[in-house]
Amino acid sequence: MRGVGRWSPLAVAVLLAALALAACSADSDRQASPASDVEASAAQAPAASPPKSAQEPAATATAETTQASTTPQADSAPSAQSAQAAADEVPKTPQQLMSAALSQAAVGEIDAIREMGASGDPSYIPVLLEFARFQFRLDPLVGTTTYEALEQLLAAYEGPQPVWEDRWWNWWLEWLGVHPEVSGPPGYAAFKGELYTRLFNEEVGSFFYEGVKTAIRLEEVVWGGVSESGIPALTNAPAIPAGEAEYLSPGDRVFGVSINGEHRAYPHRVMNLHEMANDVVGGVPIALAY
Repeated sequence: MRGVGRWSPLAVAVLLAALALAACSADSDRQASPASDVEASAAQAPAASPPKSAQEPAATATAETTQASTTPQADSAPSAQSAQAAADEVPKTPQQLMSAALSQAAVGEIDAIREMGASGDPSYIPVLLEFARFQFRLDPLVGTTTYEALEQLLAAYEGPQPVWEDRWWNWWLEWLGVHPEVSGPPGYAAFKGELYTRLFNEEVGSFFYEGVKTAIRLEEVVWGGVSESGIPALTNAPAIPAGEAEYLSPGDRVFGVSINGEHRAYPHRVMNLHEMANDVVGGVPIALAY
């Protein structure tokens, strides 16, 4: 210990400087080592989620991408309209036109009737006559459009025709009667059944269906002007001997029926009011229609 006390001031200063340098070196090593470890960990570990401020550009880009992907769908609307317009230009089949004419909406009926008239197809004449017959039950514009379409078809069938003031349903029905070559289009019977069902009831409409067998032209079967059972039939009417029928004159007409030895006379003046007689003559049920 005595030796230490003899160190010179210079030696003590040198020793202190060396000790300070050693301490600084140790601190530098300690700071460098953790930094290296952090860099190694960052290279090996998966990337952490960026902070919210860093996510905002990504969200904006996603929104722009979504908007861009929906833009073609919005642009596709005109294409769909163009496709519909092209489909509307395709001529409709007779079944489609007749179905549209039964839409019970004046706009749909009128459009279909106009297309029939513009088609130049005379098979639509019987169809249009059905509307002409019932024009009093339809929209007034439907009736007017029907006759305009009929004139178009007549002009296409026989050339230009003068428009007569009395060229109404009766005239057209007579015209159809002398033109047996003009028949309704495919589906006409079903159309007629649907029309009568809507105007009257299913029982009346059931008389007309595809494939129905008739002894006369289906185009000439028309409504008689009264509702179902509007004219009561003469059913099992009482009968008196001919000599007691004082209400008859010698010149009056009668409908005579003879079956199994039994005879019956139905006066024309009576049948004119009923148009139908249901009776039993000679044990046989009969129906006499007038």
